[in-house]
Amino acid sequence: MNNFRLSAIFALALISSDASAVLAFSPGVQVNSIDGNPTPMLGGNAHWLLNQEARIGVEGWVSRQEVSPLYGRFAQLGGSFMRVYDAQSEVGIYNELFVGAGQMLRKANALSQYPAVRDRFVLLEPGLGLNVPLSKHLALQAGLRYRWVTKVDILGTSENDLYGVSLNARIQWLLGGGSDPRIEPAAMPGSLTPELDWPPLE
Repeated sequence: MNNFRLSAIFALALISSDASAVLAFSPGVQVNSIDGNPTPMLGGNAHWLLNQEARIGVEGWVSRQEVSPLYGRFAQLGGSFMRVYDAQSEVGIYNELFVGAGQMLRKANALSQYPAVRDRFVLLEPGLGLNVPLSKHLALQAGLRYRWVTKVDILGTSENDLYGVSLNARIQWLLGGGSDPRIEPAAMPGSLTPELDWPPLE
C-alpha cells in the first residue's frame, strides 16, 4: 500500500510542476521467457510524457497464444515509469520500471497431474533500451527487461519458472505538442534593430 502512495505522490509532483505534459500511446510487441518458452505478447501503454524525457502511465500485455501445453495465456497490467536520456539526440537511452499484477492459468490435461489453477501475482520489471525519434509525433523504442514475481500459488510451479528476460519494441505516438529533436532550432538574431549609417559627429 505504501508503494502505491509513493507512486501517487511522485505522479502528482511531476504533473503539478512546470513540466509540459503530452498524452501519448505506445502500442508494441514483447517476447517473454516463461517457463523456458519464448512467449510473444501484444499490448503497450498510455502515458503522460513530460518535457520529452519522463513518462508515467498505465501498461498492459497479453500473450497471443498459450505459453505451453501446461500453461494457458499470460497477462499483465500495471503502472510504468520511464526516464529518457539525451531525448533531443538521434538515439537516446532510457531506463524504465514496470510494477503491476500478472495472471496465468495452469491447465489440467494428460501431461499434468495437477488440477487447473489460475493464479495472480505481483510483477516487477526494470529495463533499459534505446529511444529513436522518427518525427515530431513518433518515436521507436526498443529495450530489454528482467521480470521478478512474488510467490506463485500453483502446485508444480515456482517463481523461478516465471523469472526471465523479455524483449520489447514500441512506437510512441504523441497526441499533441512535441518537437522534432532531429531539427536544430533556428538561431535568434542578436538584435532586430537595423543598423543605420549615421554621419560622423563634428
